[in-house]
Amino acid sequence: KDRRSRASVFSRLFFLWFEPLFWIGCRRSLIKDDLATYPIPNEAASKHLLKQFNKHWEHEIKMERSGRRKAHLSCAILKCLWWRFLFGAFLSIIYVFAKLFQSIVLGYLTDYFIISEPT
Repeated sequence: KDRRSRASVFSRLFFLWFEPLFWIGCRRSLIKDDLATYPIPNEAASKHLLKQFNKHWEHEIKMERSGRRKAHLSCAILKCLWWRFLFGAFLSIIYVFAKLFQSIVLGYLTDYFIISEPT
């Protein structure tokens, strides 16, 4: 199994599972053999993704042949990678709310520390 799948949540969050390769890269230029210790996970392998994409694309072709609707490449890609798009959208929404909350808190802080009457 690859190092990433064996890594803890903390290690994944801070890319600690990747640290040995960083140290090799600091000492010398990386070569292809250095990357062999980090195999590609099955869910990210092109063979796996192509298999998923072909399944959804065949479904799009069947829908077009049956006359229901035209085949759309974007629909097949979205069906194949919908959870990645959803996760990205979720993180974007969190970012927007964090920025909004930050400005509101900053406004309250400046209002609190403003001297209204000189003493």
